[in-house]
Amino acid sequence: ESQGIKIHYVGNNINDDTKQVSILFVPGVMMPAWIWEKQLEYFSKKYKVVAMDPRSQGDSQQASEGHYAVSEAKDIKAVVDQLKLDPLILVGWSLGVPQVVNYAAHFGKGLKGLVLVDGLVGIDPSVTFYKATVDYWTELQNDRIPKTREFVKIIFKQPQAEAYLEKLNEEALRTPTNTVMTLINNYILQDFRSLLPRINVPTLMTTVDGPRLSYMQDIQKMLPQCQLEIVKHAGHALFVDQSEEFNRLLEAFVKMAEKQ
Repeated sequence: ESQGIKIHYVGNNINDDTKQVSILFVPGVMMPAWIWEKQLEYFSKKYKVVAMDPRSQGDSQQASEGHYAVSEAKDIKAVVDQLKLDPLILVGWSLGVPQVVNYAAHFGKGLKGLVLVDGLVGIDPSVTFYKATVDYWTELQNDRIPKTREFVKIIFKQPQAEAYLEKLNEEALRTPTNTVMTLINNYILQDFRSLLPRINVPTLMTTVDGPRLSYMQDIQKMLPQCQLEIVKHAGHALFVDQSEEFNRLLEAFVKMAEKQ
């Protein structure tokens, strides 16, 4: 429970005290914890692994407030504290990126490493893809059901089974439209780039070769200990499209961070 809201999670080896490091995965907007299933399976061989449903997503409780990054960082802290996940590698994807950045900046004790997966920490109208981002989410609010189905498809570059896409679509529609727009409005309007120089733990950024690459390269320069990796032949959900490559990158990073 966090701030009066029940937070759902899935995981492996949670009570295994022989595992010295934990990995916690935070998904993007509308997405469920189980989208990290290939990572949960792979990393459970050596680590405690947990993926959480953010508030109002998946099987977590619907909330009427708290859909901004600082509040959701408190939800992450509740999961970390209650499951005793320190020392921790924290992984955030898309909308989860500003959430894990805020966790690192405000609650980072015990954090061994931070992984930022193709997400933004602050944009403004001068950024080339700003208008397209605003336009897309405005269209989703106007026509939720078909735009959600479109969203679920376009986050992948590699073919995915129709049953898998349909299951994701059903999960995405569980988050109310007004909640989705609150999350997205906060994502677009809030700028956390000023927090980045304070994050003095090893950081891995993963992205794809697309319109936002130059943005990611600028973000890399703001982080004291950051490596940037471009995953080829992948869409926004690069850890699904290229799970083996992503897992290889993450495993190497975890091993390095463990030694810090």
